[in-house]
Amino acid sequence: MATIPNYLDEPPQILLWDFDEMIIFVLMICFGMVAHNLLAFGGVGFMLIRFFRNVKDRRAMGFMLHTLYWFTGVPSGDSRTKPNPFIRQYH
Repeated sequence: MATIPNYLDEPPQILLWDFDEMIIFVLMICFGMVAHNLLAFGGVGFMLIRFFRNVKDRRAMGFMLHTLYWFTGVPSGDSRTKPNPFIRQYH
């Protein structure tokens, strides 16, 4: 059952999932349409959503953005004070 957001900065929900979970499901359905195997990719989408939700629940808010920045260098905002993620040691 979908919960009513308590704060204005909570992520938007579509049907029963948060927006980022819905993106995963929609991408898997699109891959299933291209591969002519909609049922299998839909099942994989549900499994990925469960895994993603477990990871999100165990970590702090913003963990995925920090992980994305750390491994790829893609900035998650307009902050100019972030260190280079590819420099692992500072002297």
